[in-house]
Amino acid sequence: MAVFTEEEEEQGSIDWDVLHDGGIGAFQAVKTLDGAIRNLRERGYGVAEVSGLTSSARPVGAESHPAPANTLHQPAALLTDLLVQVSMRYCGWSAKNLDALCDTLRYIDFSGVTGWVLVLRDFDRFFEADARWAAGAIDVIAQVSREHLMRGHRLLALLHAEGQTVDLGKIGGFEVWWQ
Repeated sequence: MAVFTEEEEEQGSIDWDVLHDGGIGAFQAVKTLDGAIRNLRERGYGVAEVSGLTSSARPVGAESHPAPANTLHQPAALLTDLLVQVSMRYCGWSAKNLDALCDTLRYIDFSGVTGWVLVLRDFDRFFEADARWAAGAIDVIAQVSREHLMRGHRLLALLHAEGQTVDLGKIGGFEVWWQ
């Protein structure tokens, strides 16, 4: 069973491009990222978002309000904020560490959606707070994305870092290219 049709491949859509290159897409401009998210939503994708500038008690997106500058998310709280927005086939998940993230992402429910998009806005804040964790989380998402793709499911992550790039090196064997 093909995950993408030949027509989708020829159209060169963002999901094809991102999944073709390892499941992780990176954006510098919010406008470009928002356009990609809008396109994916229109095509039936579920979208979960967190931001390095947003308190876990506030919504993410155009209507969000920045948290106080001295407030930093703990890694487990960021993972929980992201995963609580995703439909799961199993409710006993935990996001306390990267191993738990990996296990939990394997239980995503793809019923009723074309695929799932995990959006990490202001990723540079995550990276500055703990570069090893940030790169590890992205590597886990890339690994599980590949596993889901083998089953015919689409899982991708879109990173955003305004005006700068974060050097992640190779994630899942692929270079992350900033658009």
